[in-house]
Amino acid sequence: SASLASAEWQATRDDTWTTKVARQVINSVVRIEGRGTCTGFPIDTEIVLTAAHCVGPQPVFVDGEEAEVLLDDAATDLAVLRAFTHKSPLLPAYASKGELVVVVGYGHAFPIPHVLRGHVLDLFEVVYVGDVRGDGYLILDTAVIRGMSGGPVVNQEGKVVGMCQATD
Repeated sequence: SASLASAEWQATRDDTWTTKVARQVINSVVRIEGRGTCTGFPIDTEIVLTAAHCVGPQPVFVDGEEAEVLLDDAATDLAVLRAFTHKSPLLPAYASKGELVVVVGYGHAFPIPHVLRGHVLDLFEVVYVGDVRGDGYLILDTAVIRGMSGGPVVNQEGKVVGMCQATD
């Protein structure tokens, strides 16, 4: 009904989990400078994930410090960087269809990260990086902004369920 949809919209507009998760995660995202400005996030004290289309043969910088590219896999659009960052690593989790999530990243090369909220519409595909099988892609109902590639998609607990990959 219209009143239920309106009530759901009001509840999601006013709820504080987005703000809580954003505050928790925003200090963990890093700015990637390589092929333009992108986003990344640490999974360990010196390992950062980002999208492969954000890195290339030129030097790559994480928060202004040069990083070493450990993996640049165009097939999965995944890059793994060695960068000494003082930011808190983000923990992984699994996504569920219908789950509320936020995407955090440096959209339009803005100096502070953007936070966008949406739902997981679908999960599909299986991805392999070498011999390692990974769960596939998430389809979200939120638009992302150029520069958010490589940024984390996090659930209501602030755990990473995916990585933003947006190309033109």
